[in-house]
Amino acid sequence: MRKLWPFAVALLIFVVLLLGVLVGSYADRLPGAARTCEKGLGVAGGASCQLAVATRDSVRTVTSAELQFDVTAYDPGSRTDLALSCRRGEVIRCQAATGQVVVIAP
Repeated sequence: MRKLWPFAVALLIFVVLLLGVLVGSYADRLPGAARTCEKGLGVAGGASCQLAVATRDSVRTVTSAELQFDVTAYDPGSRTDLALSCRRGEVIRCQAATGQVVVIAP
């Protein structure tokens, strides 16, 4: 039995580290985002991370505290400015008429 305790301790440490990694990766996820671009910024509906960054920059310029607002951001996919309708909540969720979604942590 004495020979097994180092193995048991190593196994316990491994399990604790694995759980920490799994919990941390789920904690970083944004509600409604299919893919995370960077911490606090995610996309869904075919949106690119470049559109997400441009949308976040546009959202930062909004001065009103209204729950719903509109922004315009450059979409590198279509090479045009894209109008997005945004809503504040647990996260800021912006959606274009094309279905592209950007999720921003406040």
